[in-house]
Amino acid sequence: MDTLAALLLAINTILLAAVLIRQLRGGGANLKNQIEGLERNHERTERIIREDIAKNREEFSKSLTAFSETNERKLEKVREVVERQLRLLQEDNSNKLEK
Repeated sequence: MDTLAALLLAINTILLAAVLIRQLRGGGANLKNQIEGLERNHERTERIIREDIAKNREEFSKSLTAFSETNERKLEKVREVVERQLRLLQEDNSNKLEK
């Protein structure tokens, strides 16, 4: 997302420079209005990017939590299987020693 923000900022800057150059060549009566419009556009773009980043962070956090819970359950199952196999092995060894 940082790359997208940098790209949008660069595009905004280039457009602002183009407007400034155009206005300096042609007069500049609407320059203030156009700059204000570009500022509003830049602020709106920045707000959208920030919201998108926050949303992505939240989704990542949820995914990470689900992944962790799944791994915990799987590890618990592995532990149970190992414990059961060890118990069976101990019982088998005990039976062999008794014979």
